[in-house]
Amino acid sequence: MAITHQKFREIVFLLIYRNDFAQAEEIDNASLIMEQLAVTRKNVLDAAEKSRLVRQHLDDIDAKITEASTSYEFDRIQVIERNILRLGVFELFYDKNIPPKVAIAEALRLTKKFGTAASTAFVNAVLDHLYKKSMGIESNQDAIKQAVLNLNKGEEEALRQQRDATHLSDE
Repeated sequence: MAITHQKFREIVFLLIYRNDFAQAEEIDNASLIMEQLAVTRKNVLDAAEKSRLVRQHLDDIDAKITEASTSYEFDRIQVIERNILRLGVFELFYDKNIPPKVAIAEALRLTKKFGTAASTAFVNAVLDHLYKKSMGIESNQDAIKQAVLNLNKGEEEALRQQRDATHLSDE
């Protein structure tokens, strides 16, 4: 059964994301993914292969993300956004079958689905910067700085809400 490119990309993302937590083989969860996403074993195995290709280039991919995100340390990037960026950078620089604009648009789609509005702006700013830099086009670093400010505000708000919820439950 053929699946859409978007669904295939989501499976790859989920496998990359999962690998960030546990260094197990992707196929260990093949039946769970097959059941939850209504895909075939071949779909999962193909996605696992692309996930392995991403991991082969992980050091270079992470270095590119770090270079672009000078105002936000790599380790602070949330796991969802970090792994969407990894897939986006892979598709921008290593997967010649995917046009750069599609790679960026799909990374944004994934971020909108699994992340937040602030993280979508951050992912967009980082990938846009890397793409423009690779094309020799001047990039606006201020967009990344503004996206980081918005991420920080979101983190602060989430912490405030968590503290408020904890305070209410203690009463």
